[in-house]
Order: sequence, then structure tokens, then C-alpha cells
Amino acid sequence: MAEFFAKIGGYITGFPNYAMMPIVITLIGLALGASFKKAFRSGLLVGIGFIGISMATDVFFNSVTPVAKDIVTNLGFNKEIMDVGWPVSAAIGYSTQVGSVIFIVGILVNLIMLVTKLTKTLDVDIWNYWHWAFSGGLVAAVTGNFWAGILAAVVHAVITLLMGDLTAPMYQKYYGWPDISISHGGAMGILITQYPFVKLFQALGWKDDVKEVDLEKVRQKAGLFSDPIMVGLMVGLGLGILAQINSGKEFYAALVDVVKVGMNSAAVMFIIPKMVAILMEGLIPVSEQARLFLEKRFAGSDRKFYIGMDSALLLGDEMVLTLGIVLVPITIALAMIMPWNRMMPFGILPSLPYYMVSLPPLTKGNFWKAVAVATCGLSLTLTMGSIYAPAVTAAATGAGYALPEGTSLVSGGANIITFTMFLIASLFAK
Repeated sequence: MAEFFAKIGGYITGFPNYAMMPIVITLIGLALGASFKKAFRSGLLVGIGFIGISMATDVFFNSVTPVAKDIVTNLGFNKEIMDVGWPVSAAIGYSTQVGSVIFIVGILVNLIMLVTKLTKTLDVDIWNYWHWAFSGGLVAAVTGNFWAGILAAVVHAVITLLMGDLTAPMYQKYYGWPDISISHGGAMGILITQYPFVKLFQALGWKDDVKEVDLEKVRQKAGLFSDPIMVGLMVGLGLGILAQINSGKEFYAALVDVVKVGMNSAAVMFIIPKMVAILMEGLIPVSEQARLFLEKRFAGSDRKFYIGMDSALLLGDEMVLTLGIVLVPITIALAMIMPWNRMMPFGILPSLPYYMVSLPPLTKGNFWKAVAVATCGLSLTLTMGSIYAPAVTAAATGAGYALPEGTSLVSGGANIITFTMFLIASLFAK
């Protein structure tokens, strides 16, 4: 039976998210009563949007990650733990025993919660069940108990769906998305990490309703450099220049490398909002069809449903993108100066825009406050990643992942939900 479920999981994970989401969206559209043409077109547009977002971020961060490594090497910094990033974490999660059954577990949890009215979110983002699988696989590795891992995956799923409901009004109001929730395990974990710092700054007198330093006012004072494209260009050029210190390259070769990073950085600021607009064009008809379906089936009822989506849906916001790029050098600096940090955050860098999606609504658009909160949150993320690296490494090797050459420990951008389960499991393991 385990092999059967593993094969099903393998078939699903064989599709990347941009290929899986069109299938899911089409099926949901048909189930809601949309015509095949309408449902299929919506699914295609969602997939195209994901492809565009992935292409834009890959182009930029495929140039930034080597630059970050050059900065660390040329300035003489080094850490013992390699941050392998979410793609490897996802592969590890799906390769564990818990990961082999996570799709069955995740769908059952969501259906039970919908039927019992514990959630309003219909999570269509099944590709990202890997967050739940990773938590479960890590707990199973620590405790040596498969069922403890299943329990951890279920708990992570329940938390994600409950938080999807809780935060849906906030995201809908700020980003203008009707009937959408963010059922993304990573995004909800990041929000939990950032929220206490938002409240801390409020308690210290940095109020959300005082927007004297919001992004718009920063732009007004910045003149030419107020354009998000210019922000991306400046940060990219700055990183490129840092990477050339002590590099030994000739001036022309160094100049080419610097300009390439700057242009890639500027491009991502311009292209991603366009891709998100395509994704929106695909989702809005499905969202509208869901509203009509519910009005017909639940006439006179106040029950509401949300379509649970990936946080990539929110990447088109200019503040999100600006924060994601500005935090690149800050994250590298944090990793270098925090004495207790043992991890270089190369894998985190491509995901930084995803770390920022909750900050605009949490801070009411206060840009510098969002930078401060993100910096504090990433400090905690690096700390957690350093602490549970041995457990992640054990789960990775147990799942058949080959460690990078010269690396004895790996970790990922730590999710506080997963990390908390790791700590609890460690207590029971002793």
C-alpha cells in the first residue's frame, strides 16, 4: 500500500507547479459549473503566470547566488552549514515515508475540515504540500516513528488552513483579491515569525498608522531613483561591485559581471508584476464562478469559502519586490556578523520576495518598518536553520539526498512551525 501511495505521489510531484496548477484549476472550474473552455483557459493562464514568475526570479537569483558566494569567499567569510533552499527541501520532504502519503493525508485533512466547518479554505495549492511533508519527515527522522511524522504533517496542515482563514481578510483588503486565501505552509510560518516583531515595534512607539516613511514618500524624495526598476538596478550593481573586491578579475570582465547583475535585478522588478497580472486574469473567473456556485447552493446561508493559493500570487506588489531585493545584501550581512549563525543563506536568497508578502499589510505599507521587521525575522530564521541543521541533514541523507561536495551539514530557510515541531520531537526522542 505504501508503494502505491508513493507512486501516486511520484506522479504528482513529477509535474512542476506551473504544470500542476492548470490541471487543478481546470478541474475546480468544471466542478463549479464553468464551461470547459472557460475553466481550461483559466488554468492555462494560471500556469503561464507561474512560468513567468519562475523565469524572472530564476534569471535574477541564478546570477545573485553566485555573486553572494563570491562576496563571502572574497571577503574571507565562511560557514559550515550549506543552505540548500526550498527546492531541495521540497525534494527531501517528498522523498520521505511521510512524503509518500502526504497528498492523501493533506486532501483528507482539508476535506474533513471543510465538512466540519473548521475551515473556509479549499486548498488547491497541492504542489506545496511539501511543507507539511518536510515537517513530518523531519519529526519522523528525529523520533524514528512514522506515525509521529504523520501527526506532525497533519498539525502543520491544520495550522496552515486555519491561518489561511484568519489572514484572508487582511490579504484580500490589501492586495485586492476577492475570495482568495494563502494556504501556503511557508508563508504562514514566516508570518508567525514576523508578527511578534511588528507588535514589538508598535509597543516601542513605531505605529502602523503613522506612514511618514512609507514607500510612496521614499519615492518622492528619491527622484530618479524612485522607480522600482532603478531600485533593482542599484541593489544589483551594488552586489556586483562587492563581489569584485579581491576577485583578481580584469576591469572589463568585472564590469561586465556587475552590469549583468544590475540588469537582471532591474528586470525582475519590471517583469514579475506583469506575470502576476496574467495569473490574476486566470484566477478571477474561477473565483467569480465559485461565488456564483455558493450563492446557488447555499442560498440564505452566510457560509463563505476561500480558494487557497500559493503566496506567489502576491509577488506582483512593488513593495514586496523592493523589499525582496533590498534584503539580499542585508541577509548576507546578517549571516556574516551574527556570531551564533553557522549557515550561509544561499538557498534563502531566491526566496526572499516570498518572505516579504505579509509585511505590506502587516505594517500598513510602512516601508522602513517592513525592512526592520524583515531583518529581525531573518535573524531568527538563520538561527533556527543553524540549530536544526543536523536533523535536516539526517532527514536528507535518509531520503537519499547526496550532500554537496565538501559539505557535512545542510539546512533550509527554517519555518518556525517546522522548527517548533522539531524541538518538541527532540524532547520526546530523549
